Amino acid sequence: MISRFLLLVLLVLACLQSFTTAIFVDGPDDCCYRFLTRPIPVRVITDYKVTDIWCTNPGVIFTLQDGRHVCADTGIKWVKNLMNRIDKRLFNSLNKPEVPVSAVTTVEVKINQTAALPCKRRCSYQATWFTNPGYVVAQCNQTSCWSEEGFSISHDQYLKGDLTLNIPAADYSKRNMYTCQCDGEDVNYFHLSFESFISSVQVKPGEDLQLDLEISDQVMVTFKHIDSADPHGVQICSVYKRSLNCTAEYTQRTSLNNTLLTLRGVKRTDDGVYIIRHTKFNETLHNYTVTVRDQNKIVLVVVVVVVVLVLLVATLIVLILNLRKKISQQPEEMIRPGMEQENIRALMAQ
Repeated sequence: MISRFLLLVLLVLACLQSFTTAIFVDGPDDCCYRFLTRPIPVRVITDYKVTDIWCTNPGVIFTLQDGRHVCADTGIKWVKNLMNRIDKRLFNSLNKPEVPVSAVTTVEVKINQTAALPCKRRCSYQATWFTNPGYVVAQCNQTSCWSEEGFSISHDQYLKGDLTLNIPAADYSKRNMYTCQCDGEDVNYFHLSFESFISSVQVKPGEDLQLDLEISDQVMVTFKHIDSADPHGVQICSVYKRSLNCTAEYTQRTSLNNTLLTLRGVKRTDDGVYIIRHTKFNETLHNYTVTVRDQNKIVLVVVVVVVVLVLLVATLIVLILNLRKKISQQPEEMIRPGMEQENIRALMAQ
């Protein structure tokens, strides 16, 4: 009887645990048991949600730019202010008119090189740089400047009206739309892009071909056969949300490991150009010119050509030596008439 009672108690506790999740500052899910005691900047918050009604302590869960979650008490004034500001920011982003393409300046740099997004305007209150869809990456006021990791902005230059945003080592994570804003007014729009890579690859028939896609999402791979008249080629694979999708011809031959696309057992018909494009920005990331050749046959052809050239040179040398020998063996009488004619010309000239 006691064992059955204990079993029933354990079952009830298990059910209660499945309905109640203990939430901590570094990763809340549904409920909050610990709250922030000090305000945090609204710029580091991307979203929020209110805890479920069955939670013991009502609160709000803020999602930060780095992916972490923190809890706050909705009964505190500064927490309510943060929620209102986030709601306003979301409303503005949804109702903001789309920026015309002609107003966007494209800045193209090499991967991992420094990128500078210039912006000139004297601000009386505040300058802000943010990316689409509204994440703040740098901000300046009259007393100081702040920037996210991987970005920098000079306070001295800000006071002079130079709001240039610097990206010391621009990589694909920085590819985005950037807006320079002064006192709440948009000044400039930039699109940061990267120079595409160009590579030549030679493989043997039956080997695997590996193509680095550079990024792991929103990628398209097109193929243009070396003899094809189509200047654009045909799409063979695409990657969306890290999932690889290929045409029927390539489905069984391809695999994806992070950003590395493998094409197994290449054939001579795989000769051509493989173009890696970022579908979100419609930009070329990498061009691969692939040549499928049997190395042994190439070596054999080279050897044959060298042997033929050596034989031709040897034959030419033999012909020249034979000709010189024949000339040196000519009778003296054949040479003398020419000498007499030269003597006659010399006498007539006197």
